[in-house]
Amino acid sequence: MFELLTSAELYDAHECAHIIYRGPVKNLDAYQSLRGRLLQSLAEYVAEQRQYIRHTPKAEIFVYLHMAEFLIEKNCGDPALHFLQKAEDIADFIRHYEFRHLIYRLKIENAALLGCDIEDIAHKWDLNGRRLGMYRHLVITSARARKVLEQSRLTGVVVDPNEVMAQTFSKISLDVEEANDPNYLLAIAQAVRSVFIPTKNYQRIDAFVSRYYNRILSHSGFGPADRDVQVSFLYMLAHARFRNRLFDSSEQLLNEMEALLPGNAFSAHPYYAKAISLRATLMSYTHRVNEAIALMTTVIDPAKKRSYITDRKERYNVRLNLAVAHFHENDFRKAFKTIQLMGHKDAWLGKHLGREWLYKKQLIELIIQVELGRADVATAILRHIRGEYSDFLSQPIYQRAAQFMDFVALYLDDPNMVTTPEFQQKVKAAGLGWGDMEDVQAITFFCWLRSKMTGKPYYEVLLERLAEEVEI
Repeated sequence: MFELLTSAELYDAHECAHIIYRGPVKNLDAYQSLRGRLLQSLAEYVAEQRQYIRHTPKAEIFVYLHMAEFLIEKNCGDPALHFLQKAEDIADFIRHYEFRHLIYRLKIENAALLGCDIEDIAHKWDLNGRRLGMYRHLVITSARARKVLEQSRLTGVVVDPNEVMAQTFSKISLDVEEANDPNYLLAIAQAVRSVFIPTKNYQRIDAFVSRYYNRILSHSGFGPADRDVQVSFLYMLAHARFRNRLFDSSEQLLNEMEALLPGNAFSAHPYYAKAISLRATLMSYTHRVNEAIALMTTVIDPAKKRSYITDRKERYNVRLNLAVAHFHENDFRKAFKTIQLMGHKDAWLGKHLGREWLYKKQLIELIIQVELGRADVATAILRHIRGEYSDFLSQPIYQRAAQFMDFVALYLDDPNMVTTPEFQQKVKAAGLGWGDMEDVQAITFFCWLRSKMTGKPYYEVLLERLAEEVEI
């Protein structure tokens, strides 16, 4: 049943029951009972994988609050106040404004039983309310920025980041304490990153996130309670450094990130799939393709549609990165088969992973078909891409992608043309893939074209380009 429910194919209850019980099933009671037991087992497994959460400060606060509420119900004021105070001390330590809000409310509501100073608690509650309100505003701002990113990802339409920044950040005003709180700074950094990712301006993302990360380090540093905040910062920096071709720095940041999550804490963490995907891609771009493939095949089944990654987006990212890794090894048939095992049609992939993601996937398919000697199939894909993405490619940020498509069309018309001085002069004039600000993913495509122009192996051309600036 687990394999059926997690497969890429979508089965309804009757279809699943038919497969499990090897025949038509009219009454689904037994099937539903089996499904319930499976879900219970999965819940217990997830809880076991997330054992580390039980020992976090937030978990301790929950324990103390439950104990305090129980004692309040029994009219035991002194011990209830003791547990509330322990909860408040931890909430102060981790700067958790929502927990503080709940603790102050319980103290005020039960002030007579607990013997609390109402005016003192009321003053703390008011001050915390201001901080909580600003934090909520930041969370909402970050959510709006992520929505802009999601809409851009799905539609392929890039918005003006400066306009979004002006609209979403206009009402943010932090005092000194808030301006040095890791939680506040993370919310702002994530929002800004979401705004600029569609523009591919990873230099600006790196600079902004680095400034906030270093500000925290220079002010008070990351305490034990800030582990998840630091993990988020490290991943954002590692990803930006990778896209900026600072591979050693990116890998070092990933190492620091994993060091904060020992044992099962790493595999159970929300960033696990992203970290695996990024590390494998780093390996693939630094002459360690075999290691990259080995790592990726620990989380997805290379021969089937099955994946062990629960993050849907990263599941398909890893599958596509695995295809690219096989391409790097000149194993074009395996690259083609890997893409075929996506498990969903392009319409579904575009809806859930975005238009740009689907464009890159189809462009990779086109190049694979060229290497497999199927020029007619590649030409058909090219024709489809040009028709389907004409509005997408007309945007200024995708202008160079459109130029690349033009060069691919010329190559398909006459493969021998790419070695002529005339063709090479056109590519040189366009400067495709050779600018200082060029994104690593764009370079990957352009190096394939460069390999055809020079007659050198594609992966060799790619590694040379990534190692240093190369003039055509």
